[in-house]
Formats: sequence, C-alpha cells, structure tokens
Amino acid sequence: MLRHFSVLFASALVFSGCERQQGAQTDGFVSHERLQAAFSQCRAGDTFEGLAALDEIVDAAPESADSRSLRGLCAWTRWDQTQDDTDIERAYDDMTEAIRLLEESVDGAGSVALDRMYNHRAFIVHALDDSWERSVEDLTRAKELAPAVPMHVIDRG
Repeated sequence: MLRHFSVLFASALVFSGCERQQGAQTDGFVSHERLQAAFSQCRAGDTFEGLAALDEIVDAAPESADSRSLRGLCAWTRWDQTQDDTDIERAYDDMTEAIRLLEESVDGAGSVALDRMYNHRAFIVHALDDSWERSVEDLTRAKELAPAVPMHVIDRG
C-alpha cells in the first residue's frame, strides 16, 4: 500500500512539471530529468542509489520542495523495506521541510500540491510514532486545503 501511494504521488509530481529547468541543475533549480531519474531508481526498488542521487540534488538545491518531497518518499519507501528508524525520521524531516517551503512560498516553490504533501506526511507520521493523532491533524489540513478531493476524506475516515 505504501508503494502505491508513493508511486501515484511521485508520478503526479514528476509529470506535472517539477521545477523545470532544462539540462543540469543550476542556481537552485532542479533538472526535471535528473529528478525523474533519481526517483525512478526508488520506484524500481533501488532505494539506496535513489536516495544517494536525491541527496546530491537536495544538496545542490536545498530550497526545492519537489526534491525534498521525493527524497522523503524515497526514504519512506526504504523504511518500508528496512524498518530502519533513521529512514522514517528522514522521510518526516524532508516532507516537513517541503511543506514549510511551500507554505512560505509566494510564487509556489514547487509543483506539488500542498494538500497532497500533508496527506502523505500523515502516513509517514503514523509510521514514525504509531499514533493516529498527528496523522489525523495532517489529514484534516489536507482536507481543508482541498475539500473537493475525495482521497483526503477517505484517508481521514
């Protein structure tokens, strides 16, 4: 189920435009092709290589909500494989930072819809502390941001 959420989210993210910049990553912009290639490794099950590639992207463009969110999803996917607490903590930190970047952005720091970020972080939070209280808070926020999206109502229920 985790992989299903990650793949749907990442596919929507990668194909919706990311922070498109042709060619290499420069001046805080993320190359769509490079981001897609790195996350494709995660989707294919090679989370160690995928995270290494995403680490390089985030290091070069730390203010990219797109790269932070994909790295968070990749870490969440690796946690699903390894159950290593470091991975789920990393996933939470990246998703929280991506949310912060989007909330503070005037011009839309990324292409990811904020409601989806809250929705995915809700499940990361549950994996992190095995409690639904904070998860429900995130799902409620997702529903507030996009009340017409049935996924948020269903997930919150």
